[in-house]
Amino acid sequence: MATTKATTMATTMAKTTATTTNAPTTPITGELTTENLQTDMTTSFVTDVIATTTFTMPMTTDAKKFGEWTVVKDGKDCMKIQLGGVFQYGEGESIEIPPEASSDGSKCMGDVALFNLLLEEETSATKVFEMNLQFEMADDTYKLTRLNFSLLIDVKTYVGDRHSVFLEAPVGKYFVCEDEWTEEIASITLDFTHRKFQPFVQSTKDKDYGDEFKCGDPLPGGKTKRVGLIVTLTLLAVFIVAVGLFFVLRKKGSSYRRFTNNSGV
Repeated sequence: MATTKATTMATTMAKTTATTTNAPTTPITGELTTENLQTDMTTSFVTDVIATTTFTMPMTTDAKKFGEWTVVKDGKDCMKIQLGGVFQYGEGESIEIPPEASSDGSKCMGDVALFNLLLEEETSATKVFEMNLQFEMADDTYKLTRLNFSLLIDVKTYVGDRHSVFLEAPVGKYFVCEDEWTEEIASITLDFTHRKFQPFVQSTKDKDYGDEFKCGDPLPGGKTKRVGLIVTLTLLAVFIVAVGLFFVLRKKGSSYRRFTNNSGV
């Protein structure tokens, strides 16, 4: 395994390529350390995959800095991610999503894509930053369904994990949003300032980012209409059954009253 990491930011764009073979891992117990942190975060996602990750140095657009990563599987691009933002922790402390972080732990697994960022800094105060985004594809859309992270700052550890539907976009299109996205998980506030996601490159026509889908754009009407139609028909069927049952019981009640009246009871 050979790894090349960028250590300084230049005014011009630079690229670093790393190739990683992921060995099987086992769950860990005991104290969280810099050695076992990545293993603990990614145990459930590890597969026998050889992935090459191309990292592009940060870009600046309207004072917003972000990194760009491309994950390659079997010699072909399978995931493209642009991401920028700030993690706020402790008492007014913060750390930017590091554009120089490695995405070697990312996985393309058919209908599931795991984007993993990891940065370890051996300084006077050891820092480890790790974040995972999990995407799932079903029918004609894909969703971001899981967000977790770990921050190890010297001897303090901050960990968060949340399952939800954070976004949904049509298959074959990339999701982009310049609106800030804030999540509060555990004691961490995550402020994402730039997002451009294409977790399933294989589903695009150009085998790249594909067409654009902005946050707030409506999803394809077909899926929504089908779901709405099913719900409407179900409610209508329940209503018809309820009305029919009401009239049947009412009719039986009327017959019983006539019978008792005729019997002189």
